[in-house]
Amino acid sequence: MPGLITADMVKPGAVVIDVGVNRVKGDDGSLSERNLIVRSSVHGPVLGLGEGRAYALRVAGLDRAQIFRQYYEMLRAQELAAFEAAMGMLQMPMFTTMYADREGHILHLFNGRVPRRALGDVAYWAGVIPGDVSETLWSDYHTYEELPRVVDPPSGWLQNANDPPWTTTFPNAIDPADYPPYMAPQFMHPRAQRSARMLLEDESITFEEMVAYKHSTRMELADRLLDDLLGAALESGRPKALAGVQVLEDWDRSSDADSRGAILFMNWAQLISGRTGGNPFAIPWDADDPMASFEGRKGAVLLALSKADGKRLTTALLKEICLTRAEQVELSQALVFFGLRQLKLCNDGFGAYAINLTGRYRLFLMQFGDSLLIALTI
Repeated sequence: MPGLITADMVKPGAVVIDVGVNRVKGDDGSLSERNLIVRSSVHGPVLGLGEGRAYALRVAGLDRAQIFRQYYEMLRAQELAAFEAAMGMLQMPMFTTMYADREGHILHLFNGRVPRRALGDVAYWAGVIPGDVSETLWSDYHTYEELPRVVDPPSGWLQNANDPPWTTTFPNAIDPADYPPYMAPQFMHPRAQRSARMLLEDESITFEEMVAYKHSTRMELADRLLDDLLGAALESGRPKALAGVQVLEDWDRSSDADSRGAILFMNWAQLISGRTGGNPFAIPWDADDPMASFEGRKGAVLLALSKADGKRLTTALLKEICLTRAEQVELSQALVFFGLRQLKLCNDGFGAYAINLTGRYRLFLMQFGDSLLIALTI
């Protein structure tokens, strides 16, 4: 019967089936009885079945019903201690929280109901987890004191743009090595880098400057990639590419509503990001040097030319890099096959491809009308 089965009665991986009877009103107004099957497990409700498996969902914070009480206490707090006491209720299941007061105190809290887990990192827990072993069945949460948190850092400032807590200020005030690997991922996207850069580059910020910084629409990604893109487009000499160069050169690198340059650049950026697995950078982000990462493809061979000019394409690329004979053959074959045959199949005149070569090189091809942009990263 419903309500008589508890977690300690069911081993991990088992599914409990509860059959209830519902009375359903038909189109003619008559009532009929239908069985309602509810599947659940020790992990939580079963949402689907497939390939001999049951998929259950375990949600953190479902046992905490006082979130509005916590909001009320946060709003009533008159000083840091009272605010932290309110945050210590841990009724909010998520949301990074930042605090500042008239006394000059500032706080960053990576807030949330974080399960205390026996194994795994962020990537592991982002997937489908085996539910038939006790190690994946969490039953407790990290306390307030165990969450990533910093109060009054030496830098005097904090920022957050939906990035993990490790880069909230510089010098770093929170070390990920002090926390379980599943606590939060490690990355700092361009928007967060832009936020930190404005604070790092201005030692004395007035209130008016702070408001202006808050509403800044300048794109960090453009500062990292635009020069490389312009160089490749200019080298091509193609009319459409040169027209795009004119738009981008006149652009102030801000994403305002009436900005033609922002629309053009972001369409290109989204294309290359999607075709490169979200990493169109020669120097990927590095936790040891978070503000210097994300550089454009310096040292890559960039060409833009007619997609029909396969001979010139192959010759130009081979002149720029030192390859073994086997690598030259592989590269030539890949360029001809992928660069010419597949791109001709793009009837709408637009496409992109990424090919791994020899384990050391990666080839990117993007078609814009009758022009072809080639990037061979080394």
